Amino acid sequence: MSGLSFMVKLLDGIAVEWKSLGDVCKIETGKLNANAAVEGGEFMFFTTAKETSRINKYRWDTEALLIAGNANVGEVKHYIGKFEAYQRTYVLTSFEKYIDVRFLYFVLCNDLKKYLEERTNSAAMTYIVLSTLEAFQIPIPCPENPKKSIEIQTEIIRILDTFTELTAELTAELTARKKQYTYYRDQLLSFEEGDVEWKTLGEVGEILRGTAITEKETNPGEFPVVANGPSHNYYHDKSNRSGETIVIARSGAYAGLVSYWNKPIFLTDAFSIHPNNKVLSSKFLYYMLKNDQTKIHNMGKGAGVPHVRAKEFESYKIPVPPLAEQARIVAILDKFDALTNSITEGLPREIELRQKQYEYYRDLLLTFPRQEA
Repeated sequence: MSGLSFMVKLLDGIAVEWKSLGDVCKIETGKLNANAAVEGGEFMFFTTAKETSRINKYRWDTEALLIAGNANVGEVKHYIGKFEAYQRTYVLTSFEKYIDVRFLYFVLCNDLKKYLEERTNSAAMTYIVLSTLEAFQIPIPCPENPKKSIEIQTEIIRILDTFTELTAELTAELTARKKQYTYYRDQLLSFEEGDVEWKTLGEVGEILRGTAITEKETNPGEFPVVANGPSHNYYHDKSNRSGETIVIARSGAYAGLVSYWNKPIFLTDAFSIHPNNKVLSSKFLYYMLKNDQTKIHNMGKGAGVPHVRAKEFESYKIPVPPLAEQARIVAILDKFDALTNSITEGLPREIELRQKQYEYYRDLLLTFPRQEA
């Protein structure tokens, strides 16, 4: 069913009336400073931060929408119960009987930020003016028949909540899987002296510096230029590494960042480690070093910019279990890694697809015909 025919069927000939936000609910602000928050307080305290705080007193005990008036301008929260609010937080209550609060929440989440951006002269919104918020237009199907209006809104809410709940479930599962992955990774990569043989990287591998090159010096090509960060932004027509390559970022905020590549790259402001695969699997070494990433970063700390030196890694000691055990550990960790981190498979991909699906239906279900001026 096309989007147009779906909405036509849903509205079933019912006209949509647009009303100002100030006409469909009461809008006021809190009166407290942000520092009124109390750690472990009994009630919710809404500020303009993304995360809510706590407090030991409340001013409202009702269903409400909370809109950040500055900082995270236009962020909307829906809450039912006892709460307090910061002086720059707009509190929407006392809704007209033809408005379902959850429907209004979705409308505001979908359209409010764009509306505010179109009505500010600054490069970045700094605060919301009450009159601007009051004038925001809300589509109301058949407001003269509250029962019918609520029925239509409820169907829209049902569909959108289905997608948001599914995304929330997948996100919770991803969080659980990451915790599970961390637990098993720590268990699998924990070795005691005497349990296995320990060797320095200088004994079992080669450590090579990258080749200095700037973006202007590169010739456009197919090989990623890998430097001092978690990603690459440009390509070169030559490569200086191929096959399995473990890269250690050399300096700056990402000093000590460990990454694994299994394709030709051009390595610049970093160094690579190439183990003797007769005794040490490249992927096993990658997981070991990735698990030690914070420790490696701290090696480079001192006065000034963090700086990890390739020479120091020659004496870096690592456990060397039998190759069969290394392969077993790698197989387990690869499965967890694909499930939690891959952009093409596993839960992150599923969450991305569900989010796109939600956005499609949100745009479809919240696009109503405009009344003529």
